[in-house]
Amino acid sequence: DMEQIAAWINRVIMNPGDEQEISRIRAEVRELCERFPLYPDLYAEEE
Repeated sequence: DMEQIAAWINRVIMNPGDEQEISRIRAEVRELCERFPLYPDLYAEEE
């Protein structure tokens, strides 16, 4: 996962004005974050 995070950082640095690329990266980051919720017990109560 750390290699993927580094790749995202690199893509943003290499494409600072490319809003479409940044949006794609944002979506990929959200997917990763959904796999590792900070407070899983909190989300379990909502279900």
